[in-house]
Parts: sequence; structure tokens; C-alpha cells
Amino acid sequence: MENQIKNLWPKIEIDGFSVSVPKDILLRQADYLGESTKNILTARVASGVLPPIHNPDEEQKEGYNVSYIDDEGQDEDNQPAESRIKLRFIVSAPMLNYQFELLSVIHSMITPYPAKLICNIISKHYRIEEKEKFVQVLEEIFNTEKVQNILKTLIAQSQ
Repeated sequence: MENQIKNLWPKIEIDGFSVSVPKDILLRQADYLGESTKNILTARVASGVLPPIHNPDEEQKEGYNVSYIDDEGQDEDNQPAESRIKLRFIVSAPMLNYQFELLSVIHSMITPYPAKLICNIISKHYRIEEKEKFVQVLEEIFNTEKVQNILKTLIAQSQ
């Protein structure tokens, strides 16, 4: 008789599984920008992996750490240091062959919140604790006079 080890994993549902992570929200907003401007402006979300930061000086220099990682590889909540994901929301004006980063978001690879949202165009950084706050801050950024003026200028130059 063959010595078999049974599957110890519970049934993991993949179809219909939905967690509203920042990337999904940004992708949907990218779609909405294209729809709203008849694709005169488009947006995409670029993502990459960032290593954990173990030095608080790097946090200040890089401006993208969600939490401080100490010498033992623990974050501020005494959890093991984790790699992070960085999302860049890039707006494009295809007719002008021009694009710019409107904002970026950094969060742990395995937990989407807290997240750090950075919008250099309006010189603001936010610590986001939950999805609702993330959506609220995005709306605030999209509706600032500076962002609206940039978008309107790009549309005018594209026509």
C-alpha cells in the first residue's frame, strides 16, 4: 500500500473571490479617465516590488516606506519585515506622446492597508488605513484645482 499524505488545505475559492485592493481601485479609475475624456487622456497602473527598508534614514530619503523596520527585521507592530508593492498611476496624453505620474501607492505585499499614497504634484503624502479612506483621498486629489488644470491643458493641447 502506497503511503499517501492527504491534502490538508481547505477548499480555496478562486472564482468570484474579490478583495478591493488599491491596484483594483486604481485600474478602475484609469478606465474611468479614458471613458470621461473619450481616450484623449488615458491612464495605466504600473507596479513593482520594493524590498523592506531596514534603515530609518532610507525611509526619509526614499519617501516610500509604510512603516519603520528595526534592526531585527521587525516593523513598528513587531511583525516580520515584508516586501512592499509600489503602484504608479500614470496619466498619458497619447496624441502628445506625453505621460506623467499622478500619484503612487505603497503597501505591504500581503496586506493592502495601511498604505502610503504620494502625490508629488500637490506635494502631499497620506497614510491610508482602509479602502474608504483610499477612495476619499483619490477623489480629493482628482478634484484639486492643480490636477484639473493639468488635465484640461493636456486635453486642449491634444485636440
